[in-house]
Amino acid sequence: MGCYLRIVGNFNPEELLSDFRVDLKPACTWKKGDLFGRSKQCEVSGLQFFISKAPRDDYRRQFKQATVFLSDNKAWLQALTKDPRVEEAFLDFGLRQDSELAYYRRLPLNLIQWSGVCGVEIELSFYAILEKSEEISGTTSNPKESGQTDLDDQGISGPITQ
Repeated sequence: MGCYLRIVGNFNPEELLSDFRVDLKPACTWKKGDLFGRSKQCEVSGLQFFISKAPRDDYRRQFKQATVFLSDNKAWLQALTKDPRVEEAFLDFGLRQDSELAYYRRLPLNLIQWSGVCGVEIELSFYAILEKSEEISGTTSNPKESGQTDLDDQGISGPITQ
């Protein structure tokens, strides 16, 4: 869903928020060494903020809301991305992957410019959205046998790609 700002590195999330007087409440935080999933430990600490809750098929609204966010938060984002504890800061846009053979999304120039000014990278994450009644060729009754996995928190399945 939507767009997130993710900040990762070697820091304590609460201290980083305090150091930069960030008024936004993160959607989630994690610390290096925390368990991710059932057994994997996080290699870095991180913060994640909701920037846009627009659905995956409304990428234009996601792009507009992210541009406004960057322009409104320029000062602290510039300082934060220059902090040596921060390894990466990026906007992750969750976008719908249509069933077309080729798909693309063009980023507006002002989003690219504001992202550069703030030192924030851009990631486009495409998700296959399948209707519950839609069949996936080659599936079996056991999702693990057919190479299927949950792609979102609504239990919609799609092929695993490696």
